[in-house]
Order: sequence, then structure tokens, then C-alpha cells
Amino acid sequence: MKKRNLFLLFILSILSSCRNEEQTDMSQIEISSFNLERKCSSSEALEQRLRSSPELKNMYTKDLHEEELIEKNLESGKLINNETVVIPVIVNVVYSNPVNNVSIDRILSQEEVLNNTFASTNFDIGKIPNLFKPVKAGNIKIRFTVVDFKRRKVPAQIWQADKDLMKTEQYGIAATNPNKYLNIWVVDNLDQSSTGYSSLPFEHGRWYDGVVIRAVNFGVTNKNAMYGLGRTAVHEVGHYLGLKHIWGDTACGTDNINDTPQQKNAIYGNPNFPFYTLCGGTRRVAMTMNFMNYVDDRSMYMFTRDQGNRMEYVVSARGRRSSLRTN
Repeated sequence: MKKRNLFLLFILSILSSCRNEEQTDMSQIEISSFNLERKCSSSEALEQRLRSSPELKNMYTKDLHEEELIEKNLESGKLINNETVVIPVIVNVVYSNPVNNVSIDRILSQEEVLNNTFASTNFDIGKIPNLFKPVKAGNIKIRFTVVDFKRRKVPAQIWQADKDLMKTEQYGIAATNPNKYLNIWVVDNLDQSSTGYSSLPFEHGRWYDGVVIRAVNFGVTNKNAMYGLGRTAVHEVGHYLGLKHIWGDTACGTDNINDTPQQKNAIYGNPNFPFYTLCGGTRRVAMTMNFMNYVDDRSMYMFTRDQGNRMEYVVSARGRRSSLRTN
């Protein structure tokens, strides 16, 4: 798949070279430019969309009511996918600084990270502690293939997650048929020091549907950087496929996943194991290494079985994103 995509993207780059600015090698960026505490704006962006659209709010409420039924069916194994679904991906690069006009190699490195992660063949999968090995995800039957990329140079600005202007023809690049493709926008900067954000499955097919990632966090860049291993995209694609933050976005909340331990709040940095958290008077070992936490890239390396099942369901024939299926 990678060789095929290299050829495809090489041809696409030639065809688009007349409108592209020269790409700048990632090595020109200092490590300090990566030192930004992880901040996913998916929840804040959703709240703004719900406030501005009663129709969307009704859809969201209905979606919450379906959670319990989905959870029961997943527990019984009724909704598990038995085939690998390949999701076609469009990468939209909206940049002002040529450093952020990401290269084909960067794009392919991100594809590889996603596929290795979902296959549970990421290089650090063996670091999962014995405590959590019984619930680790195996082969999540979802893969990703980049089928096209687009570039546009725009005036410098800090993009606001609650406005999605980078996804419009006027200011950025409009989505390519979000019913059929996962659109990923790569941008210079996001407000509130965000590293990225995503829409959710119940918003499937809307004009803004997809994932947004800050350019310095996209693909494999500097392996010594906080977020240089391409795992911001793994986190955001997790949201895109129906996963919540492991702490449920509230103190000791729920992510509606049975095999992730309850956690008081987001955990950052590179915590030592075991890292304890206290909820309801009970002291638990936190699953700090889960991709839906906020730790640095080198400290996140696992999904759980139930997280994998939920993502498989979202792209199954019954799921919200069934129209992405290309298998």
C-alpha cells in the first residue's frame, strides 16, 4: 500500500507543483517550537456548534440516548466488524509559513503511524504494563490510505476551532465529499494553543466534518519533541471514530468505555508507572498511556479492546460513518 501511495502522491505533487510554494525541510524548526502542552479542542468546538444549531443539538441528544444500546451490543459481540475497512483520506494543507507546507514524506509518515497504531504494531506496543495487557486492543480492523492532498497558501492567522474557516473555499480548502473521505486539515496555528480537534460521528457528512491538526504535530517530525511521533492525529482520529477523552471531559467522568479505568482529570507529560488517580474515594492506577489521554507522544501507545470495538462499529454497516467503507 505504501509503495502505491508513494507513486500516487508523487504524480499528484507534479500536477500541483505550479500552484505550490517551495516546501521547507522540517529540520529547520527548532525543538522549542514543539513545546506546547497538549490541548485538544474537540469538546470546545462541539459546544460552540451545539449552541449555534438547535438541529445539531437535537441530533446530539439522540446520539447520547443511543450510547447505552450500542454499549450493550458491543458487550455481546453483535456489532463487531469481521472485515478490514479502508478509509480514504484527503490531506488539506492550509499554510502561511512555508515551513508548514508539509512534504509528501510527512503525509505518508502520518498514514504509516495511523496504520501501525490500528494494527497494534506500533514500535512501543510492548511497553504496555502487565496490568493493562488483558484489555489491550489487538488488530483494530480499520486502515487509512491517503488518496489525495491539496495545498493553499493564505495570509498568516491563528485559526479558531469554533469557526472552522480553514474549511471554507473563501479562507482555506473546502472538504472533499466528507461522506466518502476523511478530510484532514493541516494548519499553521490554532487558538487557545490547541494541537488539534475533530468532529464526531453524529456529524458525519457535514461541510466541516473531519480532523484539524497543527502542522508541527502532523506526521513524524522530531522524535525528541513532545508531539513529534504523529500521535496527535491518532488522538483526533479516535474522536472522529467515536472515542471520548479517557476522563470524560469532567472530573472523574466517563468515556462510556468499559475497560478504561476511571480517571480524575487529563494527565500530561511523561508520567512514571504506576500513576495513581482518585475518584469516588477509590485509588486507581491511571491508564496514562492510552491514546485518548493528554500525555506526550512517547508516553501514549495503546487503545483498549473496547475502544477498538467502538471504532470498528462506527465504520460498520450500522455505524454513523458506514459510507466511508471502501473494502
